[in-house]
Amino acid sequence: MRISPSEPCTDQEFMRRVYLDTIGILPTPQEVQEFVSSGRGDRRDQVIDRLLGQPEFSDFWALKFADILRSNGRLIQPKGAYVFHHWIRAALEREMPMDRFVRMLLTTDGSTYSNPATISRRGGRPSSGDGEIAAPECRKK
Repeated sequence: MRISPSEPCTDQEFMRRVYLDTIGILPTPQEVQEFVSSGRGDRRDQVIDRLLGQPEFSDFWALKFADILRSNGRLIQPKGAYVFHHWIRAALEREMPMDRFVRMLLTTDGSTYSNPATISRRGGRPSSGDGEIAAPECRKK
């Protein structure tokens, strides 16, 4: 991809970037000031660990994954979008390994209401009204 890494940034820039990238909001001025005035050498690691443990992390990244996987009210029923979002959020909170997450998205069968990962296999087709199952040619033999 030939993307060059960013240059080292200031503490203020780091705080802005890490907050936006992990939880989708800006830090408060007080949080930035406390971070900058801290003399700890591991303060960046500490902030990252703290942000990854906040509920906003799971909320923000569940929304990002749902967007990538085309989960929206125009393509699927609102109930399906709701259960899919909560399934993604729970997977993030439980720190589900990415290979397992993707495998479930690709291989789960059944109703989208009882098996939310099935939504990703619908390919953006409109909802039929019931929890939809995968096309027969996509199922395991």
